[in-house]
Amino acid sequence: MKKILIALLVITTPVHAGNWNNSSSSDLKLDKSTISSTIAPENFLIPADVMSKFKDLPMDTKKKFCSASRRSKNAFYNIKPIAKIKGYNSRMDNSKSVIGGESSQKFTRSSSQILTSLWALDDDFNKELAFNNLYKWAEADAWGKTRRCYLNGSCGKYWERSDGQDPYPGHDDNQAAQHIFHIAYAYHVTFADYYPNDDRHITIKKWINKWVKTKMRVNEHFGNDMGWRFPDIFANARNGKVNKNQIVNLLSFIDKNILADGSVKNRTTRGNRSLWYHHASMAEIMIGLEIANSVGAEIPQSLLNKIEKAGNVFVNGFKDPHTMHQWAKKKYNSQYAGSGDIIFKDKLWKVTGKSWMYTFMYRFPDSSASKELAQLLEGGEKKAVQDAYIGFGLGCVYGSLTYDPATAKMVEVKVEPIVSEQVLTDFQLLEHGYFSYYTVTLADSTKLRVIVDWKNEQEVDQVRYRISSDKLDITNESHILGCNKVLTKIENARLTGVKLSLGANAEWNECMYKGLSEKTVEKLETMIHSAGPILSQSKIIPQIVVEYVTNL
Repeated sequence: MKKILIALLVITTPVHAGNWNNSSSSDLKLDKSTISSTIAPENFLIPADVMSKFKDLPMDTKKKFCSASRRSKNAFYNIKPIAKIKGYNSRMDNSKSVIGGESSQKFTRSSSQILTSLWALDDDFNKELAFNNLYKWAEADAWGKTRRCYLNGSCGKYWERSDGQDPYPGHDDNQAAQHIFHIAYAYHVTFADYYPNDDRHITIKKWINKWVKTKMRVNEHFGNDMGWRFPDIFANARNGKVNKNQIVNLLSFIDKNILADGSVKNRTTRGNRSLWYHHASMAEIMIGLEIANSVGAEIPQSLLNKIEKAGNVFVNGFKDPHTMHQWAKKKYNSQYAGSGDIIFKDKLWKVTGKSWMYTFMYRFPDSSASKELAQLLEGGEKKAVQDAYIGFGLGCVYGSLTYDPATAKMVEVKVEPIVSEQVLTDFQLLEHGYFSYYTVTLADSTKLRVIVDWKNEQEVDQVRYRISSDKLDITNESHILGCNKVLTKIENARLTGVKLSLGANAEWNECMYKGLSEKTVEKLETMIHSAGPILSQSKIIPQIVVEYVTNL
């Protein structure tokens, strides 16, 4: 029987060490003379030496970590400029009811992918499309009608109710500001040298400048781009200048707030969201250190030691949430019912703001936390390019730099050839759009029904598999039914069919996997990874569908 072999590469351990200039002092003593007075605006987030190393990497490595998804492209180009954000509560758990809330998040998440990818992959053709889209948002004064309550001190009190459900317009204001600043950071990296005489730059910079001029004052709290320190530094960096006092304050703030046990003051103690707040703090900490490193600041070893310890707190907390109890039980501005009440994603590659993990692996290559992160992030390379915490996918850069094909684990995936196939439904229109069905029978008797949802005649929206087989093992029927009843076909306590999502809605697969045997999950994952080679054998499935699944 003829079989096709695919070699899949996955990350094992990072290989490139960062070049920190470390002080041996046990106290945080910063020498301002090491800090540069000027900086290239596009280097605001990425040190020049890192830029240079990244540019020398093979394009295949960059594509692995820096390719934007089709879904992000749809959101970036199809979401219309948002006039305002209104309606957040103190806990910020009501995004669905907030005017402009979810759409703002989708747009800035997608823009982090699109702008990073265009820059990393030297995609000049699509740069023009993206640049013009930013121009349209600037011209429409996006988010400009948001209530700016911080400017006149009219935001009111925060967390007046113990459940955090009280309205807090300050979140509307700071969310709008952060969206603008994150786009601004990415704009300066991506378009710093893009047709500098184009008048559209004037409109975009005017839009950004309005928010720079009215930026909030620096405070002593994490969140909001490290208490508005990043926008404060950016305000100078966009003009090629560095305020050394700002860099000293940035590092001092980080040092003061990472405690001796590796926890973060008033963040790791946030009840059932303690792990999430610690994660968000690590995102800001690693971004802050890269900003400091980009201007040549010496980073004291004492501070690096505490950051490494904080990285271990996160890894341990993710692997065993019960380890967070010692901090979570303090319930700072939060709720908490006990040590099993920690809220976080079940897969690390699903989490937004992963850039800090790749940056951590680059800067602390010998840390046990880095080795753990490398394993936990395995298979999530395509998600590295997105980062809503800073607006630019630093995971694309640092993930690429910590990847080494020579030491990567090789996995062989066997793909059965097609023995028969048939068109069931060819491009029909339903309420939600166009679709087409195909059946494919493989040499091992596995039957695939390939379901293609189309946006139009030339563009695929998503591809799904319906797999019929007598070689699927179920371990928890109630769990599977709790995910989505249409995902599985169960007969006499036997699993005889499943529906897999290829690309979009992959989280449905993850939920279903928890109720299946390891052997069955391995088989289904093999089917997903081998989709390109399988469908490329087809004589009836359109080439555009084959390209879609091949590029997932």
